[in-house]
Amino acid sequence: MKEIVEAVAAVGRLVPHQQALAALTEALAGRERADPVAVGALRVAAARTPVVQAAVERLCDAWRGTPGIRGAMVAGMLAAAHRAAAVERETIRVEPVVTGPQSRHVPLRATRQAFESVAVAALEELLVLTYSAHTDSRIRTALTAAAERGVRVRVLLETTRADGGTLHAPALDALAGLPAQFFVWDPNRRPRQGARASMHAKGIVADRHSAFVTSANLSGNAFDTNIEVGVRIVGGDLPARLRDHFDALVANAVLVPVTPGQN
Repeated sequence: MKEIVEAVAAVGRLVPHQQALAALTEALAGRERADPVAVGALRVAAARTPVVQAAVERLCDAWRGTPGIRGAMVAGMLAAAHRAAAVERETIRVEPVVTGPQSRHVPLRATRQAFESVAVAALEELLVLTYSAHTDSRIRTALTAAAERGVRVRVLLETTRADGGTLHAPALDALAGLPAQFFVWDPNRRPRQGARASMHAKGIVADRHSAFVTSANLSGNAFDTNIEVGVRIVGGDLPARLRDHFDALVANAVLVPVTPGQN
């Protein structure tokens, strides 16, 4: 039973709108068991919304492995899971995050803990922003674990002065070998007036539901020993708007792909 509950919850979180939910629940209606006809109908309904296809396959497997569960029961569970996910997204939770000395009377979440909690929460995509980067095994582990469970990892970072940026040493060197796509701000699309502009943003966004915006770069010092400050945001539309902003910059070739060794 645990498997089907977890599978239903995963689908409920991913279903983007009521029409997609209706297609899935209608495919389940009247089905007595997870026979090939029922599973086929569910797959057809999922095909209309590609983002949920993998989760629906998991649901089909769990349903087949749970005898006695009728389609109407699965449909009801799915509708409840979707509503619960919607309520969670509508409820914005914002908390301060710090690196460095903690004050005795004001306990705050630590930078590394906030970063890892957002990385673990991703189901589809992680967007990571950093100015510079230094080798840190726990950062690599968190991002590699996300990639290994099928999450698309994208990292936006600054480039060197020789390549139109502001760094003296390549940030990408510390992240080489990470299963991720890397992007930089095209030097030809940067302002040319005044001091040289840099890609100075730092943070991480998971899917469209949670984000961590921080002063900390991707490094052990920034995560563990400096004084840094940030905020972790769960729910609401702010994480989605952040991701959409950077997606648009990629689509408009303001941010361009780069591979290790290029910058």
